[in-house]
Amino acid sequence: MADFIGVSDIHFWRVTEDSDTSYTAGEVKVLSRTGTISQTTEQSQSTKYYSNVPAYAVNSKGATTITAEVEGLALEVLAELHGTTIDPDTGALIDDGEAKNLAFGISFRADFVGEAGSRYYSFPNVVISIPDEGTKTKDDSTDTLNQSLTITAISTRHKFTATGKPCKVIEIDTDGNDNVNFANWFKQAVTPDSLEELKAA
Repeated sequence: MADFIGVSDIHFWRVTEDSDTSYTAGEVKVLSRTGTISQTTEQSQSTKYYSNVPAYAVNSKGATTITAEVEGLALEVLAELHGTTIDPDTGALIDDGEAKNLAFGISFRADFVGEAGSRYYSFPNVVISIPDEGTKTKDDSTDTLNQSLTITAISTRHKFTATGKPCKVIEIDTDGNDNVNFANWFKQAVTPDSLEELKAA
């Protein structure tokens, strides 16, 4: 493999149902152009000792926190992410101040250096934070201020037919992989069950 350099636009979709019986996704849209993106997964490890020697190690994993540096989000996108209202006559965003517990899925691509291809990601169950906003005076520098999104990914409640299990993330590398039509990756919500539709002809 190789180092990462390059990242695609983040795409997102609204999860309208994530239940024992169904996972239902809305239209896939572009969230934003992306400057940087990083992932951190909660995890812990402990070693159990018996008879004065280590007997076995126990691992646990929790949520994955994704931090994305993005350009200033359009008001229409902010309204969709946080359940606020866009006034149809003026285009103004109107926020009643009440938190909405909305679930989404996201996908993006990270590129490797040189000819090593890319890695595609799909997180089918995330919540997206309200980004901080700021600006600065114009001066003789080229500095600008963007927005930072904190996205928390957890496993779906739904157990997919293809695996019989929930899903927190799907990752696929392109290098040497002729089985997937990556041109369609951002055209649908990618889940274990929809992977069948991405198989190359």
